[in-house]
Amino acid sequence: MKNTIFSDVNLDKISFSPTGRNICLDFIDMRYGEFTGKISCDAVSFFHYQTCLPNDEGLPCYVGEASSCDINQTGMDEFLRENGYAFYKSVDAPISPDDLAFVLVRIIGGEVVLTLICEKINVIEKELGSRSKEGDIQKLDPS
Repeated sequence: MKNTIFSDVNLDKISFSPTGRNICLDFIDMRYGEFTGKISCDAVSFFHYQTCLPNDEGLPCYVGEASSCDINQTGMDEFLRENGYAFYKSVDAPISPDDLAFVLVRIIGGEVVLTLICEKINVIEKELGSRSKEGDIQKLDPS
């Protein structure tokens, strides 16, 4: 089931950890450019980014919807095969362990499309604090 995280915002920044396995997506509001929230993605297995921005332009850019949905091992394997992921020995062999659950994150806007699969997300919102996939709430530090 799809979960809408943010709508009608601007994607402001994409940050990668030194290992490249964790990605943070920062969002700002469209009117004042103030921080709206972020999505932290841990243990990323798949990352795909497309943009139609001219070479001399970049972020921030409009995002109509940022959403997530849970997928199981079979769903992840099918998604990766459909997208040309080739790091497996045979078509019948699963890519990931049977007992793992994953999160599919999609960012769709007029100028950018971003899709990733990771093991866990943590959403931090300006007014609502932070919620992980398990529903834990953390207050956002105002500083």
